Amino acid sequence: MEKNFVPNPQWMSEKYDEMNAMLFNGRLGSCGFNIFTTGKGSGGGVLGWFKITGYGIKIDRRTRKMFYENYWDREYINRYNFVELCKPVIELNGNYRGTEHGFLSTLLHEMCHYYTYMEGLAPTQAHGREFKNIGSIVASRSNGVFTVHSIATAEEMSELELNDEMKAKKEKRLANKKAAVSAVVVFKMDGNVELTMTSIQSVIDRIKEYYGKREETVVVSNNSDVINFLFSKGYTSNLRTWKYWNLKEKPWLDKLKNMLFGFEDNEEADIEKPESEEMLSQRKYLR
Repeated sequence: MEKNFVPNPQWMSEKYDEMNAMLFNGRLGSCGFNIFTTGKGSGGGVLGWFKITGYGIKIDRRTRKMFYENYWDREYINRYNFVELCKPVIELNGNYRGTEHGFLSTLLHEMCHYYTYMEGLAPTQAHGREFKNIGSIVASRSNGVFTVHSIATAEEMSELELNDEMKAKKEKRLANKKAAVSAVVVFKMDGNVELTMTSIQSVIDRIKEYYGKREETVVVSNNSDVINFLFSKGYTSNLRTWKYWNLKEKPWLDKLKNMLFGFEDNEEADIEKPESEEMLSQRKYLR
C-alpha cells in the first residue's frame, strides 16, 4: 500500500464538496481548510480537527444553544447564519503521509463534527449521540466504504504514518522523557502495589518519607528496562504531583517485581528497606 499522499487545502476543498453532495445531501455549508505542521498535536496522535473560529461564539449551558454575543447584541446560531458567524474550519495534520483514502476518512470524520454543530445546538459530547448518528448515516450511504469512529482504528492508522523528520523528533522527545523519569513503586502491607512515574525529586522524597514511616517497601528505579516496560503498558505520564496507579490486579505484576528486585547490585534501583521483622518477611515474599 503506497503511503506517499500528502493533502493540501485545494484537495480538501474539492473532496469536501464531493463528499458533502454524496453523503450529506449537500447540507453542510461552506468551510475553510488548512494544513497544520506545528503546534499542539502536530507531532502525532492528532490527524485533524474541526474548529469554530468566529469571535464571540458562546453556548448556553442549560439549553446547549449557540449564540453570537457582543456588548449590545445577542444572535442565536442556526443553519442559515452558522457559516457567517461561526466561520467553520477543518484542518489536517500535514506531518502525516499516507493513502488518499486514509486522509479522506479523516476529512469525513471532521465533516461529521461540522454536521453536529451546524443547526446551532452544541453536542453534549464531542463523540456522543449526535456524532454517532451522523457517522452511521455516512457509513450506510457509502455502502461501508467509509466508517466513522470516535478515534481512528488500527486499520485506519495503518494507512497513515508520520514523516521521517517528525518521527525522529518524536523518538528524541520520547527518549528524553524516558531518561528523565523514575518509577516509584510502593509495595504495601495490605497487598496493594502503587506506581508513580515522575521526574520531580521532591515528589519522590515525599513518597519515600511517608511510606518509610509506615514501614512499607518503596522501590525507585530509572533503569531503562523498567521504564521501557512500564511505558509499553501505557504508564507514560510524567506526574508533577503525588498521584498513583494501583497495579495489584495487573497480570504482569510478577514480571515487574522480578525486574525491580533483580537489581541486587544495580545502583539504578533504590530500595527503601523496611526495618520490622514483619516487613522483612514481606520483602522476601515479594522477591
